[in-house]
Amino acid sequence: MSTVGAFCVTLDRDLCINSRMPGKCATCVEICPYGVYALNEDNEVRIQNYNACVGCRLCAEFCPENAIRINPAESELVSRYPWTLGTIEDIHHKALTGGYGLRGFGTMGGPTPHFDTIVVVPSQLASPAPRDKYREECNMEVVIGEDTCEKPIRMKYPFMFPAMSYGALSREARLALAIAAAKTGVISNTGEGGVVEEEPYYANGYERSDRKRKIWEPGGYLVVQWSTGRWGVSADYLNVG
Repeated sequence: MSTVGAFCVTLDRDLCINSRMPGKCATCVEICPYGVYALNEDNEVRIQNYNACVGCRLCAEFCPENAIRINPAESELVSRYPWTLGTIEDIHHKALTGGYGLRGFGTMGGPTPHFDTIVVVPSQLASPAPRDKYREECNMEVVIGEDTCEKPIRMKYPFMFPAMSYGALSREARLALAIAAAKTGVISNTGEGGVVEEEPYYANGYERSDRKRKIWEPGGYLVVQWSTGRWGVSADYLNVG
């Protein structure tokens, strides 16, 4: 849901038909459901209430001269999430073309992830948060399958790298994620594109496949994701995790 007052409305008077010929066009006044625009006594369009704009952009879409710009006054992650302009434009593109903007060895773009988008639920931690954050250690360990699995997963922190397959990511990127998982004690996910040869033991913190010498502590985990046989799924692949 959009936040009221989170958008800046700009009207380009050089392009606006009403500015050149008052009374000839009032599309924005008629189309805006929130009363952002109004006509004065001379039938000239004016912006009467900036704070009423919710960023629906109906005015900009229907303006015959493309004279209106609506820009977020703050990050769209705050004001429009999840329906950011990029998401809406992507939906329009898919509807018109039937295609997706995916490409190998790349990403869909978007903002760089940061801690503001990470939510940690305190009740899911292994121990209560410390009363004195300067003297007490906060144990963030999370155990998955402690009472139901032979080899439960013990993550040092409640994070995991999402499924990004080999092919969508390069070999170097996949191995970098495996090493990062080993150094932080969290999980890396193979995705559906197969697994890099060194990835299973790298993720566990080992230098070689014989797993005799551990060089990255505390060691992490590799989750093996599979979908169909078309992706090269085999018994060997499923057993590397």
